[in-house]
Amino acid sequence: MEWVFHIGIAQSIFSAFLLFTKRNRGRADSILAIWMIFIAFELTHMFLEISSSLFHKFTSNFGFYSLTFGPFLFLYVSELTDKASEFRTRDLGHFIPYILFSVIHLIFFTNRPLESGKIGTDHGWLILNMLRVVTLFFSLSGYSFFAFAMIDKHKSSVRDRYSYESSIIALNWLRHIIIVFIITYLLLIVNMLAGNWVSYFFHLIPAVGLTYFCFSLSYYGFNQPTLFQKLHIADKKGGEKWMCVKKGRTI
Repeated sequence: MEWVFHIGIAQSIFSAFLLFTKRNRGRADSILAIWMIFIAFELTHMFLEISSSLFHKFTSNFGFYSLTFGPFLFLYVSELTDKASEFRTRDLGHFIPYILFSVIHLIFFTNRPLESGKIGTDHGWLILNMLRVVTLFFSLSGYSFFAFAMIDKHKSSVRDRYSYESSIIALNWLRHIIIVFIITYLLLIVNMLAGNWVSYFFHLIPAVGLTYFCFSLSYYGFNQPTLFQKLHIADKKGGEKWMCVKKGRTI
């Protein structure tokens, strides 16, 4: 079933390429493109593990990619739903856990595989892995909660202001994809707690989930700006107003 990983890796890289080369690329497109690259890193790391590649030890130094998915989800949804959102340097703070875990692993456990169930244990290593699981759980639950909250708020705003509503404008597609994201990483957390005793099976399921997640998110995300765009228009009094556009029509 290695073809699942091949498809997922190819899909995520191709999606990132399309998003980076897209005309009139917005911040949401850039966030999504970088997210696709990190998904490719995660799938590659999983594939190297199940294939017992020597490169797996090296990728383990930076293999905490799943800790970036929550922040990417939050920033992407925030960009889609908040018309006044702007990139701030402090937004990079969401990625501090990933950086800290990578630095600690690189300094104290260089080239040591992340799969604790397959190697000898010591107190420092056990603590690092437990912190990894706890951090991933709170990142998953916390960022997913805020993403749902922002989508619900956006949906209510659309209903209050506009007579037309579709699943694209209301971002219903994103809600469904987030649910797949949650299920995928709950299974991964279960595998971590089990010490990767059923490594291939429990890495195949997240791989399938990530591949579906990547395909759906890149498909809808790539088309989202063309179906629902926020146009900033200055009014005659010098103020600002925002308009929703679907396929070139003002709603």
